[in-house]
Amino acid sequence: MSCSTSFNLYSVPLATNSTKIFDEQEAILRCLHTFNVPPKLKQLEVVSALARRQDCILIAGCGWGKTLVYFLPLIIWPDCIILILSPLKALAEEQQQKLEIAEIPSIAIKGETVITQEISNSLGEGRYRAVFLSPELIFSSARIKNLWRQPGWRKRLFAVVVDEAHCIDSWGGKFRQEYGRIGELRSMVPRETPFLATSATLPPQILENIKKSLHFRSDTHMVNVGNDRPNIKFVVTEFRYPMNSFHDLKFLMDFKKTIVYFNTRPAAESARRFLLQELCLDSNKIAVYHSIKSETFKADILERFRKDKVLILLATEAVGMGCDINNIIRVVQYGIPLSLASLIQRLGRAARDSKLQGVGLTIVPHNPPQGSVKDVADKDLFAFLYTKTCRRRVLDGIFGN
Repeated sequence: MSCSTSFNLYSVPLATNSTKIFDEQEAILRCLHTFNVPPKLKQLEVVSALARRQDCILIAGCGWGKTLVYFLPLIIWPDCIILILSPLKALAEEQQQKLEIAEIPSIAIKGETVITQEISNSLGEGRYRAVFLSPELIFSSARIKNLWRQPGWRKRLFAVVVDEAHCIDSWGGKFRQEYGRIGELRSMVPRETPFLATSATLPPQILENIKKSLHFRSDTHMVNVGNDRPNIKFVVTEFRYPMNSFHDLKFLMDFKKTIVYFNTRPAAESARRFLLQELCLDSNKIAVYHSIKSETFKADILERFRKDKVLILLATEAVGMGCDINNIIRVVQYGIPLSLASLIQRLGRAARDSKLQGVGLTIVPHNPPQGSVKDVADKDLFAFLYTKTCRRRVLDGIFGN
């Protein structure tokens, strides 16, 4: 696809997005009709703030309903468009499919998708109500850049959603540099277009970094419902065997529905070999999921996991955010992750159905790693893993629950 260099992203004339009239009772009725669930008061509070053209930050635990917050405007105001910046293809596709079921026109544009002239025209004309994009496409695709001079798109753009906003802090460096550039969108969208940042894990320092990176305005509306998950029991245990032997995973023989997170792809693959060769477990019920696998393979594995055909999923971060599978009983973190935010995101995959009781298990070395805390993990993570007191209270203090 050819790229045009004649268009200056930062010289687009401003458009005016007027304040929307928000009728709470009408919103409740439409939500019940379309999604068959009543909206929470805090969800409506965020939508109301967006209607007043205020930037918003929503902090809520996994399974609380953050996605519904940016689905609601689509059924309240039939003319509006929502742009969602999503960190993972699988997450964007999963959310787009929900809108498809609700008969709301939407599109998840993946990195390898060819953005045809037809798709480009449809975007510019506002035919898609929700548009899921990666930050990389925002800054690399000539046809996506062209949207910012399309009056139909600019006039109807209601909000920009930065889903899983903690990724700005953790990925905005060398890993996925465009995450650190999302704030540049302020120069492209109409001045009054609000931004909504959502996450389950925004401790104070990360929160401040995100506010600065996204250029949040002084009247930003903050909703923190907390990320405590009372139906998840947090357990930390120590390795009894060498970490690379994987003997500490023998408990998986009970075949409770489990995700085991590893920090590297080779570790996940080696763990599978151990479980199959040493423990002779059923290979049909164990699968590996990481970024190197093909999109078709990953989609198939997740579908089999959802249907309980796979019961043990050995994974990296690629299966994390937005994994909307409600009946996962146990999540295991094998070894020390890079941050507390990453750990809580992973453990939060357990028992998304609030009627279930789940377990978040972390297996760690007997002693914290030597050297700089900054090199191996953050100090909040060590406070959680090696505390002698209640871990839930440690989390409440860190995240302001």
